[in-house]
Amino acid sequence: MVFNVDEHHGRTEWLLEPVEGIRERRREVEAGQNALVAGNGAVILADIVGHRFDVAVLQFDLVAGALAGAEKRVTTYREQPTAGVASALERVPRSIGAEKRFLNDVVGIGFISGQGQRESVDVVEPRQCLLLETTVIFELFLGRHPAKASTFIGKWFPEIYDMRVVLLGTAAGGGFPQWNCFCPTCRVARETPARAHPRSQSSMAVSADGERWYLCNASPDVRDQLRWVMRGVVPAKGTYRHVPIQAVILTDAELDHTMGLALLREARALTVYATESVEHVIEHDSCLLPTTRAFADITVARLSLDAETTLPGGLTVEAFAVPGDAPRFARAATAGHTVGLVLRETATKKSVVFVPGCGAIDDRVRERLATADLVLFDGTFWVDNELIALGISTSTAREMGHVPISGPGGSLETLSAITPARRVYTHINNSNPILIEDSPERRAVIDAGLIVGTDGAEFLV
Repeated sequence: MVFNVDEHHGRTEWLLEPVEGIRERRREVEAGQNALVAGNGAVILADIVGHRFDVAVLQFDLVAGALAGAEKRVTTYREQPTAGVASALERVPRSIGAEKRFLNDVVGIGFISGQGQRESVDVVEPRQCLLLETTVIFELFLGRHPAKASTFIGKWFPEIYDMRVVLLGTAAGGGFPQWNCFCPTCRVARETPARAHPRSQSSMAVSADGERWYLCNASPDVRDQLRWVMRGVVPAKGTYRHVPIQAVILTDAELDHTMGLALLREARALTVYATESVEHVIEHDSCLLPTTRAFADITVARLSLDAETTLPGGLTVEAFAVPGDAPRFARAATAGHTVGLVLRETATKKSVVFVPGCGAIDDRVRERLATADLVLFDGTFWVDNELIALGISTSTAREMGHVPISGPGGSLETLSAITPARRVYTHINNSNPILIEDSPERRAVIDAGLIVGTDGAEFLV
C-alpha cells in the first residue's frame, strides 16, 4: 500500500486514510524503536510505541530528488538498489534498515540512504505535487510526541535545520468560526468541524536555533498559540518562569495583530520591533504600549523601511511597505503603517517573507516574494465582493486592504508563478471558502501548487 501524493496533491491529512494497511505493516516493526532515515534534504522519523504510531515528515528536497532520480546509479521506485547503494545499506544501523518497507508504504517516497557522506542517494519516485515539507506529526493511533522530531533532527542533523517557522494562527481577525458569524463557512465549521477546522487569529513565530523565538504579530489568542513553540520545554530545576520569546515584530497596528502585547505582560520585559508609524499608533491611538508598560518593561526597536536589522539569534529582519489601509482608529495614515517582513537566516541567507495584509501586489512586493524560500501571504478573501455578496459589508476586499485570492490580478495568479518557493496562505477570513477542506476553492489553491496554512504548521527553511 503506497500513499499516492500525486492523487491527493500532497495533502498531508490524507495520511490518515490508510490506517488499516499501516497497522498491518506495523506488526513487522519492533515496538519502541525509533527509525531515522536521512538523505539529501529529506528526513523522516517514525516512532512506534505500543498502539501509537507517530510520523514526522520534516523535509523533502524535490530538486535533489529529481536530479537523483535521473542518475543511472540511483534506484527508482520498486527497483532493487544498485551495487553502490546496496553496499551503503549494509552499513546502515539495523534499526533503520528494519523500517525500509514500512516507511515506503507510509509516505510513498521510499527509503533514502547514503553512500559515504551522502554523495548519492536512493530516492524513490519524487512527485511534483509533494507538499510535505512541513514538520507534521500525524496521530494515527493514540497520543503524540510533539517536540521529539524537531529536537532530534536539530541535534543530529543541524545542516538541514537552519530556520524554523511556525504558523501560530492562520485566521483573520475574529478567528474561525467567528463567534457571531453564521455565514456558510462558519456553519460548516460548527456543524461538521472535520470539514472546516477551527483556527486562531493570524500570527507567526520564527527561530534560527529552536530556543529564541520571534513572534511576528501578537494576536489576542497568543496565550494558547505559544504552546506550538513551548512543546517539550522543561525549564531548569528551580526555575518557575520561562520566556522563549526574544521579541515581537509587528507588521501593522491592527488590533488582531497587537492586542497580544498586553497578554504578554507577564514576561516582565519585552522588546517590540515596529516602524515609526506603527509605534505611533500603538502608543497614542490604541494605547496598547502605555497599557502594557504598567506591567512590564517595554523596549521599542525601530524598523526602518527597506533596511535590514540584525536580530540576536542568527536572524535579520527587513520591513517593506505594502499597499493597505491604516487601522480605523489611527488618526493618520503615515508611511510604514502596513509592512511585509523579510526574515533571513544569517548563515545560509535563506529567507521567509511574511505578508498577512496586502491590498495589491505591486512590483516592490512581487520582487520580495520572488526571492523568498518560503512565502506566507494574505489569504483573507477569495473574491473581491465576498462580504458584499453575503450582505455583511459594503466594502470590497481591496477597499479593505486585502487583495483577493481569485480572479484577474488576484494573489493566486501571482503566487502560482513564483518558483521554487513554498507558498502558504494565512490570515484567512471566516467567510473564505478555502477554509472548507473539500471545497472547489480549496482544490483550486492546491492544484496551483500552494498550501492553505493551518495552525501549528511548521516549516524548516
